[in-house]
Amino acid sequence: MLNKGTIRVVGLGAVVLLGLLSAACATRGPVGSAAEERALQAEVEREERAFLKRVEVYGDRRLDEYLGGIVARLTDGDVREPRATVVVLLDPTLGAFAMPDGRIYVHTGLVSRLESEAQLAAVLAHELAHLREGHARAIGPAAPIPSADPREHPVLGRTARAIVGLELRVAAVAAIEGYGRRLERQADARALEGLARAGYDPSEAPSAFERLGADLEERGPMETLFFGSRQRLAERVASIRALLAERVPMVRATAASGGGFEDHVRALVRDNARADVATGRFALAQLQLERALASDPTDAIAHLDLGDLWRLLSQRAATPAEKAERLARARVSYERCLALDPSRPEPYRQLGFLAYEEKDVTGAIAWFRRYLAVSPQAPDARRIAEYLAALER
Repeated sequence: MLNKGTIRVVGLGAVVLLGLLSAACATRGPVGSAAEERALQAEVEREERAFLKRVEVYGDRRLDEYLGGIVARLTDGDVREPRATVVVLLDPTLGAFAMPDGRIYVHTGLVSRLESEAQLAAVLAHELAHLREGHARAIGPAAPIPSADPREHPVLGRTARAIVGLELRVAAVAAIEGYGRRLERQADARALEGLARAGYDPSEAPSAFERLGADLEERGPMETLFFGSRQRLAERVASIRALLAERVPMVRATAASGGGFEDHVRALVRDNARADVATGRFALAQLQLERALASDPTDAIAHLDLGDLWRLLSQRAATPAEKAERLARARVSYERCLALDPSRPEPYRQLGFLAYEEKDVTGAIAWFRRYLAVSPQAPDARRIAEYLAALER
């Protein structure tokens, strides 16, 4: 719940967002002077310089080109459309927001939740609409600045920690608070127009936001950004469905979605699963790794990551039988990884640890020897050699 400028932890990691930017968006007036415009521009530049030092850009050139193509299709060379660049952030939370300088930040967590290019286009079209309509001008210089106790930041995703910890006023409105119902509905309307103009099926838009809200309970208290709010997502779905009903018959899709959505996002889905593991969201990670492997069963890295997940889950097993089952699943994944890529060193090491956990000393020795043979210069080679020497005594 947003209110009065701080974040407080309740219980074991439950987060109550007590307000980034408590003033209601509907009461914010537009920036009214050239001086205020310049001040807003300067603040945006300052915020982004600080922000980009605290977040992790995903950095997949092929994916960046793909997203750029979607934006180009949505804008279609219209001079009225803003020049926008999509920046993907490695953050497993549901986030997408546009800064007034034309950067649209999209989280790996959000992209990995969507099912089609049309759904992704719907989210990007919404952010493009905020840029086109200049909604950032509604923030005004008097908007409260977010703040929080730095000791509580670990309960948030990396992007939210950066925004709150650095007290980024403009980013907080764009990413967390939103622009109020009236302007968000306007963005919904413009997004539908953009989707139809680009040849996407506008009816995919509510499906995109429904999908983002479908597993919020499993995602837990980390979901503090705009698209991680059940209320905001429900508003988007209701708003878009009402707009679609008002505009029937609406322009139907005139071109198919660009091919290869799953191919373009598979590595992102896999890497986002690893980020979810790091936050303890294991069920979400498993679903994503299974999705990546359904898209490409020959993805050796996804098999390796799934093996690591099963090994980690074995340590949390409730019974010996459950632990044995999970260790067996881990072994199958590691062996599949090796079958696909025998030159990859990590599965040899992991199978060595697996054998050690199962008290198979002979197996552990064999796997650790093979690991050192494949990767003698590995950063942990000395530590593994010490394990091996101890086992061989």
